[in-house]
Amino acid sequence: MARPSGEKTRCGGRWTEAKWKSFIKNQLRGATRKWAPIQDCLRNARVKRGFYLCADCGEHVANTIKQGAKRVKNVFIDHIEPIVPTTGWISWDSCIERMFCEEDNLQLLCKECHDKKSKKEAAERAHHRRIAKENK
Repeated sequence: MARPSGEKTRCGGRWTEAKWKSFIKNQLRGATRKWAPIQDCLRNARVKRGFYLCADCGEHVANTIKQGAKRVKNVFIDHIEPIVPTTGWISWDSCIERMFCEEDNLQLLCKECHDKKSKKEAAERAHHRRIAKENK
């Protein structure tokens, strides 16, 4: 597959810059599972075995819910200030600093509240991208 001229490539020319960035973010995201403040946030939101307090809606929600024949995750540790600001990408240093934050920038959200917050942040990012594109 031909690449647009000038596009950077990684991994011996097999990956686009976007795929490389996605790979790095995925590896960092995996490392956050070992980050103590994330585990502290989860533990502090626990109300009883298998149930957690959602910081947005205030409901006690089960850790997993049944969807069809399988169980799916229903609680998420969310960064209050997004890892990538809604105004757009800054730098890897900023991304890492925001990703490995202290507990005061973390909250537990149920799936419904997390999806709503993520959708709002995505819309804000799209808005900022449109403005930046118009100003070019």
